[in-house]
Amino acid sequence: MVTDSLVRAGGYVRMSGRGQEKSPAEQREEISKLAEREGCQVVAWFTDEAVTGDSGTDDRPGLAAMLDAAEAGKFKVVLAWHCNRLSREDPMDALVLYNRLRKAGVGLHTCCEGAIDLENFASQLLLFIGQKGSNDFLIELSAKSLRGKIANAKNGGFNGGPVHYAMERGLFDAAGNMVRRLGAGEVVRMVGHHVRLLPTTDKAKLAAVRYAFQRFDAADLTLRALAEELHRKGYPSPRGVGWTSANVNRLLRTRAYVGTSRWGATATGEYNTAQADQIVPRNGKHNGSGRRWSRKALEDAIAVTGAYEGIVAMDLFLRIQMKLDDRQGPRATPGRKQEFPLTGLLVCSHCGQPMHGETLRTVLKGKTYRYVNYVCATYAKFGIDAPQNTSCKHFAVRADRVQRWLVYKLQLTFLGPGRDVLVQEIKRQLKAEPKATRNDVGRLQKRAADLDREVGRLVRAIRTVDAAELVEELAIVRAERDRVKAELTQASKLGTAGSVEVEAERVADGLWELGQRLTDADPALVREAFRQFVARITCKWEVRQQGRRRRYELVRGEVHLRPQARPDCPESLYRVADCTSPRTPQGRRDD
Repeated sequence: MVTDSLVRAGGYVRMSGRGQEKSPAEQREEISKLAEREGCQVVAWFTDEAVTGDSGTDDRPGLAAMLDAAEAGKFKVVLAWHCNRLSREDPMDALVLYNRLRKAGVGLHTCCEGAIDLENFASQLLLFIGQKGSNDFLIELSAKSLRGKIANAKNGGFNGGPVHYAMERGLFDAAGNMVRRLGAGEVVRMVGHHVRLLPTTDKAKLAAVRYAFQRFDAADLTLRALAEELHRKGYPSPRGVGWTSANVNRLLRTRAYVGTSRWGATATGEYNTAQADQIVPRNGKHNGSGRRWSRKALEDAIAVTGAYEGIVAMDLFLRIQMKLDDRQGPRATPGRKQEFPLTGLLVCSHCGQPMHGETLRTVLKGKTYRYVNYVCATYAKFGIDAPQNTSCKHFAVRADRVQRWLVYKLQLTFLGPGRDVLVQEIKRQLKAEPKATRNDVGRLQKRAADLDREVGRLVRAIRTVDAAELVEELAIVRAERDRVKAELTQASKLGTAGSVEVEAERVADGLWELGQRLTDADPALVREAFRQFVARITCKWEVRQQGRRRRYELVRGEVHLRPQARPDCPESLYRVADCTSPRTPQGRRDD
């Protein structure tokens, strides 16, 4: 229990990795001593481990929880070992953190810098300068780390990351002699020693690599057919996920199998990156996890030929690369990446996996036709006979036909006899809502008024008696009041005549324009138009035997409409025999 003589405090602890000068336990001990000296009692601890100081609050749950508790009035001061535990961000980014504490009326006290007055200009200036130094430390550390990696890469060493299939890591001394092989996940740091890749001792994996290269070189096989052969022969697959055309292609492209070490093809640094053996400032884009990344030009990578023993011969490897390049054909024009409007909406009902778009070409009577199919992801990844595929054959549907069918069904379902009738029906349904909404609005108005009075009462009480319990109660009541007022605003909007008119027109316009959008140059607009109304479309096939030939015919589609698009019809069933894949393609013709 916190006594009246002690100041309520929140303790914050962060450690980004191993080998730091203060572990979390040591930071807690130092902060506890600081609290005792300053007459504080830590009422809550907040911890972030294995998180860098330049990451934001979204990546640091401990920091986010500490700021929320500070703004809720849980404590009056934050205690930390050093300001760089709170943030090593750029000073302009870190201002948000300190400003939130200042506005909440919460002070900051650290073991190393002492008390920091966030309202005082001189203290703010010193804090800004210290923040700049903490951020510069990370930039300098990034450059030092890169220098070491560049030197190691030029020596044929391994700089970390995933180890290629059928390869292992070995520890080598300064003379290039192998000391021993390293186990999975084992980390060793010894002066004068470095890590290199080398072929595995697993004979089955070595045989799989050699078989894949020799078989693809000797036979006219697709990557999927080669994957099925590797499975039938019982070769262990990468990561145990089964052989697929994707991992077979990746295997045949891996230069490590001819003894070439390669590093630096992808930039992943936050502050600096390497161009060949030069260090340059980093200006890439975030990849969603807070780090910056981009694929670099081939000449920016450091490659060392003959860095270690290979598995296949160089001449065989080069023949395979030429064959793969010939199979790939001409690359698409930059900026014209193929998009598929129904990606993410079509689902195979047999396996529950999404269906992926693919562009196919066929030649009939000397003329080339191009068309788009959607194919079950399970079949596309594993093929027909793989053990991972127990439900799906070559299930596919023509894109142009299913799109026209979907537009027809949506317009039939929503529009009926015409646009004017649709608008009137939408208005009728929306205007029926205020009967129930008016009661909600009155109830919410009364609740908001009661909470306003309660907030006023607590504010007057706090002015008279400075009790922490009253401050905490005030924060709770204010949060409840804000929530109720937000609900009141939303309920009021639903009952206004203007919003009914606007909403009815918006829905009607979207449906009438849907057919026209099918001819738009940008498939992303078509996809967005569909997603306004459709949650998913599950497809079902049946096997039809025609003599010796099997055909997989699409017999039914189940369209799941979004509830906001049609509240009275959450899902509809349609028979889609007119969407089956035809024997003769009718796509775009290339003369």
